[in-house]
Amino acid sequence: MGPVGEKGIPLYSRVESVIRSKILSGEFEEGRKLPTEDEFVDSFGVSKITVRNALACLEAEGLITRTRGKGTYVKPEIPVTRQFIFTGMHDIVRALEDWKIKPLETRKMKVGETKVARDLRRFFGFSNQDEIHCLRRLYMRGKTPVSYFENYMPGTLARRISKRDILAKSSITKILKEKIGISDLRGEMHLEAIPANPDVAQILQSQIFNPVLHTQVFFRLPSGEPLQVHNGYLKAEYYKYVVAIEMKDFDKI
Repeated sequence: MGPVGEKGIPLYSRVESVIRSKILSGEFEEGRKLPTEDEFVDSFGVSKITVRNALACLEAEGLITRTRGKGTYVKPEIPVTRQFIFTGMHDIVRALEDWKIKPLETRKMKVGETKVARDLRRFFGFSNQDEIHCLRRLYMRGKTPVSYFENYMPGTLARRISKRDILAKSSITKILKEKIGISDLRGEMHLEAIPANPDVAQILQSQIFNPVLHTQVFFRLPSGEPLQVHNGYLKAEYYKYVVAIEMKDFDKI
């Protein structure tokens, strides 16, 4: 193993993630010879053992081949993962309905112990010491985990949702609508690309720092009362967000 970076994360994992991204995006083309170990050392500012560990992981993954005296090459054929293209939250929900749901747990914790403490404080008006319930679910494509979701809500709502409910319906929001008898919800979705942290990477069986699409939806009742915060992590190789544009959109750019 190479040197350890922030929060105990091996540096080779960061190097591995960057090279993998360049291979999967086509920047490093199939069959192309990669830079030498020394060139990677200069580029990343790490040791040679760190680079070697990163390349060993990529070789084990089947993305590169290494031959003594000849160098390192991208495999001639890189398997292409079929991506699900979506334009809004409704598309994600529709896709998830066909995939296997694996309920993980319902966890009670203090707001300050969550990944999104600041967002929960602002949305619900809670303090870090207030309790929040988190419903955690994993979606599988065959045996491969492709997305992981957390739904944060007050205990009065979370206690009304069972594992059987989750298995029967893919949408927590749909379950809540049936359980508490609401007919309308309003939401605001935030979407950004982030590197997978150790917890998310472990759940998705991915590499630390691999890119994931982070979706966050704030649901309110028509009265404006906060209902729940939906927090999602989608493997970037399985999802792509597409936005339609027109020429007039660029008139002032």
